[in-house]
Amino acid sequence: MRVHLFTLMFLSAAVMFSGCSGDVYNTTSDEKPVSFKAEICNRAQTRAVVDTANNSGTNLIVQTAEPAKGITLSVSKLTRTSTADGSWPSGANIAVQQNGTTKQYIVDGSGNITSSSPFYWVNKNDVSVTSWYPYSASLPTTWAVNSDQSTEANYGSSDLLYASNTFTYGAGNNNTLQYSHQTAKVVINVVKANDVTSASNISFVTIGTSGTPIDLSGTVGSDGAITATTTTTGYITPYQTLSSTYAVTYSALVIPQDMINKHFIAIKVAGGNTFYYMPSTSISLSGGYVYTYNVTVPSSTTNVGDYYFSDGSWGTLAVHATSTVKPIGVIFSNSPSTSDQGYGWKHGYAMALANTSTSCTWGTYGTDETALLDYQDTYTTYIINKDGYTETHEIKNAYPSTLQSTYPAFYYALNYSIISPNGSSGWYLPSIGQWWNIVTNLGDMSSTPTGYGTGIDSNWLHWYKGDKSGDTEMYSSVCADNINIYLENAANESNVTVNYFLTNSAIDEIYWSSTESDSSYAHSTHFYVGGGSMHLGAYKDDETGLKSNSYMIRPVISF
Repeated sequence: MRVHLFTLMFLSAAVMFSGCSGDVYNTTSDEKPVSFKAEICNRAQTRAVVDTANNSGTNLIVQTAEPAKGITLSVSKLTRTSTADGSWPSGANIAVQQNGTTKQYIVDGSGNITSSSPFYWVNKNDVSVTSWYPYSASLPTTWAVNSDQSTEANYGSSDLLYASNTFTYGAGNNNTLQYSHQTAKVVINVVKANDVTSASNISFVTIGTSGTPIDLSGTVGSDGAITATTTTTGYITPYQTLSSTYAVTYSALVIPQDMINKHFIAIKVAGGNTFYYMPSTSISLSGGYVYTYNVTVPSSTTNVGDYYFSDGSWGTLAVHATSTVKPIGVIFSNSPSTSDQGYGWKHGYAMALANTSTSCTWGTYGTDETALLDYQDTYTTYIINKDGYTETHEIKNAYPSTLQSTYPAFYYALNYSIISPNGSSGWYLPSIGQWWNIVTNLGDMSSTPTGYGTGIDSNWLHWYKGDKSGDTEMYSSVCADNINIYLENAANESNVTVNYFLTNSAIDEIYWSSTESDSSYAHSTHFYVGGGSMHLGAYKDDETGLKSNSYMIRPVISF
């Protein structure tokens, strides 16, 4: 994707200070007002514009939204010429200080600056002058930007301008005060791409979030420079402008600070996800500089083999994992069931990184759960069953007080120790169709198994050597090894606890599903050791599918 970059330039305005009647420092007949010009300096671009489409580690896809603080103001202006960001606003009060005395000057609608009590030359010696905007009797010792900068007034009033110089008698308008912005400016150009093509596709944008607040205040030094403090923290709702080049542009004035490991930029897509730009290296915002980011909001497409994270995000380990955001599951399908989509989980399923039990029964032997469909005829019907959430909660709702003792497989799946993110389904026991997705999508088993059985007495399928064209070893250990690669990557790169498949070469591993076969049997997934076949279903010939047998639990989650 080609992204158009640009450097934001600012207008500068030259204004004249003219003398009026007032305090007289030189009472001779040749009294002269101190005349000089004042220019607002352009903000410098510190580096090349950052384009998140071309930089690793900049886009985070997040399901859980920040507090709904939307930008509701309708803004039609393409440029702004009436704020201190580029030129003096009409009626601006500016403080000018010389030798400890501060006077107020006012800018009118035409840009003329006047004062009812201007400075005059006392003698012909050089004088040191300082000035700041907005006016106050003395240079502020602290400064805070507005949290809500969505209006032009709030945006403009967040800036602090400061200037100092030494004036020479007789130089007149050659004496100049150059006002520098003491706040940093962040410009966010949302690129027209994927799900975002106009401003209407954006619900809100913030600088910082409630989860990773930024500093909104700081102390002001004698040179006007702002040093961030934690006195006031939060996040900024920026000012919005329309653009013919981009979907929309946002601007915010920010207290100088480092944005490392913070949700620097958060963009919520209307009706969709929130996307974060979270820098993992130092980005130290400096006063007087503009930082322009061309942000490409990623597609909401979910990729099998990516990871699901503790904050409700999903994607690769390199892009998402931080010291506080950890992977909690491996995505094994991006095709959620119709019922799950109805709950709002439209992106897919993830398998937990660890087991919740290594030995528990499915449920009550001899009881046919009428709330659950019985899958007894052929594997082609149960491999499309993705309703593990529905099956799990049917059992939970039927046995709310005795779940642990009567249906422990469901209890342990529901009570996984890893907290499920807001907006997700929570953990549950996967259906046999979801296990099919795990072994075929993550385990790389063929979608056309070599062996299968049908009917009430034999309801199963399996894979063994030579199952896929060109493969010589396609059985349980290979399936386990393939899945373990994803688990190992999570453990190595993110320092999380995982339980690998087939870790003991002498013990078979069998995992319960939420899918019932009949009153005596339920479907399960079998990893056989010693070169055995990979087996899925309710295998009744050796009674491995008996509900009273004790097997392992690996929960899944919908998002």
